[in-house]
Amino acid sequence: MNMIPLIDIFLVLLVVFMISIPFLLLNQMSVNLAKTNAGATHHVTKQKTIYVDASGHYFFTKNNFVSFDDISKTISRGKLNQVSIAADKNVQYQKVIQLIAFLHQNHIQTINLVGTQS
Repeated sequence: MNMIPLIDIFLVLLVVFMISIPFLLLNQMSVNLAKTNAGATHHVTKQKTIYVDASGHYFFTKNNFVSFDDISKTISRGKLNQVSIAADKNVQYQKVIQLIAFLHQNHIQTINLVGTQS
């Protein structure tokens, strides 16, 4: 009986285990983290949806048209740090881009685009 294939298989398995074991042990390292008396920080998300109708007007609610100045005042009062934009499918693309650029200028980093499934 030929033992060479059996020895080859054991050598391949030995190499595979020798290579994989250090990576497995790396994930199991224990780290002593620093302790603090401060509680966990809670980041409160203040989100509003800005609607854009087909004619390019911006509003927070269905009957409340707003300008860039109104949006800027809302941001500066600290009442807004995340914005969702729900634009009519027939609105000019430029109106949405202008709104996104304005929000970035006012340090709004999280902007969501709202759509519907077809």
